Amino acid sequence: MPCCGKYVERYHYLGYTQPFGAYRKYFIVSRHGRDSLLGCLLYAASSWSLECRDKWIGWSKAGRAQRLHLVVGNSRFLILPWVRIKNLASKALSIANRYVPQDWQRFYRYRPVVFETYVDSSKFKGTCYRGANWIYAGQQRAMSGWACSKRYFCLSPHVLVNIDCQLLCAFSQKMGLKRSCFG
Repeated sequence: MPCCGKYVERYHYLGYTQPFGAYRKYFIVSRHGRDSLLGCLLYAASSWSLECRDKWIGWSKAGRAQRLHLVVGNSRFLILPWVRIKNLASKALSIANRYVPQDWQRFYRYRPVVFETYVDSSKFKGTCYRGANWIYAGQQRAMSGWACSKRYFCLSPHVLVNIDCQLLCAFSQKMGLKRSCFG
């Protein structure tokens, strides 16, 4: 099976760039049929400074510097163009929400408490993320860089986050963050 990055480069509108820092790549596969590859998910170290995320979490610049490693970015999400399975995207994200923290713990010796992603609101609504319990954290100013390739410029991407509620509650209390568990 070819590398996940090759599929993302070929079929994702932003293409593929090698992530900086910690990252994990995942294939989305089916247990049924010969053509079991359905898509790819890429998770990488979070953006250094993301105003709406930082405000949503409620941390200072010093707090961000100390705890940014606990935020992981979903840098690419691809369902292959010929795949048509109802609710696959939300299901894949929900499963990833359970496995990525465990993998991060195993490979990098810490467990993230928040995931972040960008959704280009001129192209997408973020429905699959919302279906997997991601929350709207705000809208970022125009940007380019690792989240957007040189071929593409994001005008005002929406920022969505997903939290591990139990870990965030414990972490918030321990570290004195403003954001706490959601009722």
